Amino acid sequence: MNTVAAPRTLPWDRSAATISPSQIFALVRGHIGTMLFWAVLLAAAGYALAKVQLPYYTAFGSIALEGQSFAIPELQGAVRNENMPDPMPLVRTEQQALLSPQLIRSVIKTLSLDKVPEFNPTLRPPTIVDRVKSVFHAITEAIISPKSGPELLDSVQQMVEGEVMRALVVTQDNRSLVIGVGFTSHDPELASRFVNTLIADYVAERTKRRLAANQGANAAMMQRIDDVRSDVNRLEQQIRDLRTKGNIVNLRAGSVGQQQLEDLTTAASKASVERTQIEAQWQQASALARQGASAELGTVLNSPTVASLRQQETQASQKLADLSSRYGSGYPAVRSAQANLAAVRGQLQQEIQRIVSSLEAQLSVARAHEADTQRQLATAQQKGVQGENAEAQLTDLQQEVTARRALYDSLLKGAQQTISEATSKDMSLEVRILSNAVPPVFPAGPNTKLAAGMGAGGGMFVGLLFAFLRARNADVFATPDDVTVATGLSVAAVVPRRRGKMSLVSRVRLKPDGEEAEALRLLRARLRMGSQTSSPRSVLFASVDDDRGAADFAAAFAYVASSDGARVIVVEGDLQNPQIAPLLGVAKAEMLPVLEGDGDWRENLLSDRSAKLDLLLTRERAPASHALLSGPRFQNLMIDLDGSYNLVVLNAPSAESADALTLAFRTDATVLVVDIATAKQTAIREAASRLASTVRSPPVAAIIVRT
Repeated sequence: MNTVAAPRTLPWDRSAATISPSQIFALVRGHIGTMLFWAVLLAAAGYALAKVQLPYYTAFGSIALEGQSFAIPELQGAVRNENMPDPMPLVRTEQQALLSPQLIRSVIKTLSLDKVPEFNPTLRPPTIVDRVKSVFHAITEAIISPKSGPELLDSVQQMVEGEVMRALVVTQDNRSLVIGVGFTSHDPELASRFVNTLIADYVAERTKRRLAANQGANAAMMQRIDDVRSDVNRLEQQIRDLRTKGNIVNLRAGSVGQQQLEDLTTAASKASVERTQIEAQWQQASALARQGASAELGTVLNSPTVASLRQQETQASQKLADLSSRYGSGYPAVRSAQANLAAVRGQLQQEIQRIVSSLEAQLSVARAHEADTQRQLATAQQKGVQGENAEAQLTDLQQEVTARRALYDSLLKGAQQTISEATSKDMSLEVRILSNAVPPVFPAGPNTKLAAGMGAGGGMFVGLLFAFLRARNADVFATPDDVTVATGLSVAAVVPRRRGKMSLVSRVRLKPDGEEAEALRLLRARLRMGSQTSSPRSVLFASVDDDRGAADFAAAFAYVASSDGARVIVVEGDLQNPQIAPLLGVAKAEMLPVLEGDGDWRENLLSDRSAKLDLLLTRERAPASHALLSGPRFQNLMIDLDGSYNLVVLNAPSAESADALTLAFRTDATVLVVDIATAKQTAIREAASRLASTVRSPPVAAIIVRT
């Protein structure tokens, strides 16, 4: 058994969630008048509503954030916000600060907005809705508990704040450090004053915070200065104590201890040298004195007295020798010379002994002096080590004092700057006002053109929505493609339904080359191409519902085929409700006797000579139609007609009837006529399914659409 393609779920179905663009386009095209009506109606309503409303004005101002920093140069790198990788969190924080309730309340109080009816709903004339609400609130309060005075006052303040917040907008583009402030009011002067007051209060609040921060920084700085000053005083006292304890006196060439140590070192060295020299001279003199070597002793002692006595000894010795050689030993002059020599030698020996004793005394003195010098040097060296340690400690203390004094000077300078900054009038250097708000000249709304445009757009949407709901409630298809998608039927022809009472067959006879005739020719061509064997010799037209659409299509199709040269006969297939004879204006037609066996079909044949079309019709209803159509006489009739004509065209009652299925089984091709504007989706699916299970070839659909 031949079947049609498996149907798919159609988005237009009631169970579907969406619809296709083609269906929307078909809806718009089919209901453009309704959509335009709603568009004009809502556009006029929007325009009128916007026109009667009071105009409102929006004033704008802007500020720029430049980053906060302390006025202490040494701490700039540590506390500047420029070191932040992303300044946008600060900007967003300040944006929220502009919307803080405390700041809004301050502006409301400054401008007395709670006395302006625009922002205080309790001062406005009550509307019907307000009256209903007041009655409801009164009943509620009477049942529960009435509000006290402070609660009512807080409620009014909250309402005013809510109205102000709805009129206020603070914007930021997330690309710069600029913050925009806008306010909307029916009074342009009030709108600009609100923006300027809000910005001024915001700047004043930031000034107060900066002043407090600088004062806190200054207090901390002064405490730090006091601590550093105490450290400097403590270190200086330690230096003084160390100098006193270590007896450290600095001279131009160094300290006293260092200079004394150098002098004692020189003196000790000199005393040692002197002692060595004296000791060597004494030892040599003592040895020569013991040996009696007066000649060498004189040279060693280097004494003029010894030298003189040594010379006198020499002279006395020479004189004695001369006298002895001349006069002999007994001569008085010789004895006198001997006595003189002995006296000189005695003097020389005494002088030598004196000098040796003197050298020994000098040696004792030199040794004592050397020992004393060494003791003084040792003492000085010990004190020098202690002095060096004290001086090193003193140097460290002096360096620490120098560093503390430098820090003290720096902190003192920074404190002076913070003091001057704290007393300055302009403490908001991190916020710069780019533009103050000015009273706007032109109102920001209501925009009558926008209201009309939105009304028109809304009207189009409402019209489309009504069309959509109507189509879904009507349970009809929007386009011929939807029929194919839902049923699997191939749409072989689309014929427009013209307004008026003229039937399709009448229009085809009136215009053989018209749009409807061409659509029927296309249907015949597709039937020939879609046949599995040869061109179909018999075609059945069945409708979804009990209307005359199938009869009208069958007659028109037959007229077009006969006008194209085919030998065609039209056979009435709806014996329960004959429609072709009334449609063509045939007054008398005798088809039932042929089916009942009382006559030959040729004798009851009618002809339309103008169209060269034969007709086998009836105007009488047959109660036993199913028996006649399923009997052998009708089968033999179809065999005779197939042999005598090129094309046999039949109409059938509703596809839901048994007669339609019987006729579909007897014919070569079946066409389901669908009026897309009236036929229900469920009925079309059921008809397509019933025909597909019966016919020889897959049925096709002929769609009637409205134009």
